Amino acid sequence: MTARSLVRSRRTALVLSGAALLVAATGAEAAAPAPPVPGVAVAGPQAPTVGFATPTVVTLAGQALTFANGDTTGHDITSKLTKPKKLKYGKKYYTIQVPLFRSESVPAGSTGPVVGVEGLKPGTYAFYCSLHTGMTGSLIVQPTG
Repeated sequence: MTARSLVRSRRTALVLSGAALLVAATGAEAAAPAPPVPGVAVAGPQAPTVGFATPTVVTLAGQALTFANGDTTGHDITSKLTKPKKLKYGKKYYTIQVPLFRSESVPAGSTGPVVGVEGLKPGTYAFYCSLHTGMTGSLIVQPTG
């Protein structure tokens, strides 16, 4: 065996063993469930003009959602769908409509939680920025199992 053919066979063996390791690692990762990835909705630069940087956000049922504002002005996330809520004022009760989920106004360069997402059933929910109503998006809640 010449020196050149020895180098080739070692190189071939190295490539084949690397490929085998890659296949084994990929197979092991596919068998184990992936850890949950936190859901994040993002408003990027010039969001009032161009909209949310993530117009479609995907999360798992029961999972929290964070709103990250990368713009130079404040934004929020508000569900277009509402639910009834009873309020007591004096001796009387009144029913008002409140969003299914919403965040507080998040200042530029900050993050904040989106309240109410953990209780949503699987489905698609439209949302918007209540400060800039042209900014719209959708939240897709997927089942956990």
